[in-house]
Amino acid sequence: MTSKRIFMRCTVATLVASGIFWQTLTYAAGDLTKGTGELDEVWATEQNGNLNGGSNTGHGSIVIFNAINMSTKTIIDTDGTDTRTCLAGQTPPNCVKITRPHTVQFSRDYKYAITIGTLSTSLSIFNADTKQLLQNFPVAPGTNPHTASATPDDTRIFAVGIGGTKPFVQEFPRDFSNLTAPYTPGKFLDLTDVATVAALADDAADSAKILSSTAIPKPMFAVCPGYSIDGKDLYVRMTKGGLVIFDISKPKNGFYAISKVMDSSVFPINGCGFLLNDDADRLFLDSGLQHRSDIHILDVSQVTDPTSPRYGRVRNEVIKTIHTSGDGTTSPLGVCQLQFSVNCDDLHSMHFNHSGTELWAYSRTDSRILVLDTSCDLGEGVGCLEVKDVFDLGPTFRSPDLSSLNRKDKLAYVSMRGPDPQPTAAHPIAGSGTPGIAVIDLKTRQLINVFVLRQAAPPCTFTPGPTNGYECDDPHGVGYRFIPVPKHLSPTRRVGGM
Repeated sequence: MTSKRIFMRCTVATLVASGIFWQTLTYAAGDLTKGTGELDEVWATEQNGNLNGGSNTGHGSIVIFNAINMSTKTIIDTDGTDTRTCLAGQTPPNCVKITRPHTVQFSRDYKYAITIGTLSTSLSIFNADTKQLLQNFPVAPGTNPHTASATPDDTRIFAVGIGGTKPFVQEFPRDFSNLTAPYTPGKFLDLTDVATVAALADDAADSAKILSSTAIPKPMFAVCPGYSIDGKDLYVRMTKGGLVIFDISKPKNGFYAISKVMDSSVFPINGCGFLLNDDADRLFLDSGLQHRSDIHILDVSQVTDPTSPRYGRVRNEVIKTIHTSGDGTTSPLGVCQLQFSVNCDDLHSMHFNHSGTELWAYSRTDSRILVLDTSCDLGEGVGCLEVKDVFDLGPTFRSPDLSSLNRKDKLAYVSMRGPDPQPTAAHPIAGSGTPGIAVIDLKTRQLINVFVLRQAAPPCTFTPGPTNGYECDDPHGVGYRFIPVPKHLSPTRRVGGM
């Protein structure tokens, strides 16, 4: 037995004895070091914060792992008791509360971590090195922010709101000279002010779509933001259907011009996944709820015709939609049912494999992985941009949500919600398996292990009373952080879990 194997076996035994994770010996043998930097980190958000006798407070925490062995590096409590969430003049237990921390993203240089508190209705900025909160921005009253991410040039963040009485899109420009307060609130768009949103459209037909109750169903709850490779187009998905593309290089009427609207007949329902290929000429988007799922492919290659009004910009044209799953009633049966005899509803997170020849998409409600052949361009080769496989990783892989890849794209880190997810009305994804961060070997398609965030050991304890909830982790956000950042990092790489 090699010294490396001896070390790994001893490490496993130590972790099991300390209760850090369980069921270790039931997983496939795997190497957590594959493609992993020695100092790299995996950040994850735990939404419940109800452990050790709590009752679904939802304050939660941010758990940071050492990626090399997935040992816990540190835990930031977000209930106001942790000094690392104190701003100037604050002391525990009255520091900033980030209630139900939902997602974690990074600035493109990985200096800052960006997280959203859906119930504290806030966007928070952490120094990623020191883990200290630097800024906390409450968004407009009545909102439920959902996600936020940095533009490809790292000059700003856009955040979107999914619910409440004031769904929104908001800009946060970055000041690179200010290391302690790098962001400031910028332009804000109230999506309930439909007339104002419609007036941003450069094309009258797009304006009419926004005003229509069927083309873009109301209210316009925004799910997730995405960007073109040149950072000039902001894509905003709508929960009830539709995709609105803002030209964020063109200010208009106090916000930015809308260059294109794709209505609910093209993008029928909620979707959060945005994935650019390495050539940055194809943008993959998912759609999904518990009764259906789709993958959409946009041509985002550069327009080279000098007579075109889009000259020098990306095309933003849908070239293919793959209907992957349906219930047969509200939506037709899809590829998963017709070719593989399984359901794969509610696709939510996507990533490529190491070589870029496969796209993996995760079905939250059915706990399966759909594989799309991306080894060729559209129209070139048999099976090009078609579903080639659907598989699962066994009974311990349940309710997968968001994903992030390691330094060399050899391992995937996937959040699994478990049996006690915080309210997700559109996604009834409570799973029967272990809540935690699943680590998957992309080459062997094996589940290496599942790592818990706060929970010491199963089973989860049912707590009777007003909440009738389980005392379980609810992992949601996950993001891989480079230390140090590679000199040549693909601009198409996602800087956090989506």
